[in-house]
Amino acid sequence: MRKLLLTAAALLTLGATTPLSAKEIKFEVINKSKYDVNEIYASPAGNDSWGDDIFTEEQWLKTDQSANVTLTVDKADVCVFDLKFVFEDDGDKDETNNYVVEKNINLCETESYTLEDEK
Repeated sequence: MRKLLLTAAALLTLGATTPLSAKEIKFEVINKSKYDVNEIYASPAGNDSWGDDIFTEEQWLKTDQSANVTLTVDKADVCVFDLKFVFEDDGDKDETNNYVVEKNINLCETESYTLEDEK
């Protein structure tokens, strides 16, 4: 089974200990995995509703590439999210192999996340 981890890069935003006052959260996703990412979904932590893909139709995240992502939130004080990364279909009939979910990521405190293969 394809297992991937999302690890936080150590790029902390200065003064990010207070809740974000804007309705947009901007962060960079770096793909160091061996799989292309087709879709990214975000949900406030613990919420089972994923909403829309936050990538545009033309946007894919190939291996060894990065992308800047802007997440629009309804509540300005929400910082902790679950992220779902959906990978390029490799023809595997087991769809659980085509995505990974990372939970409880504080996007107000981190500017960058790196997606890596599990070691």
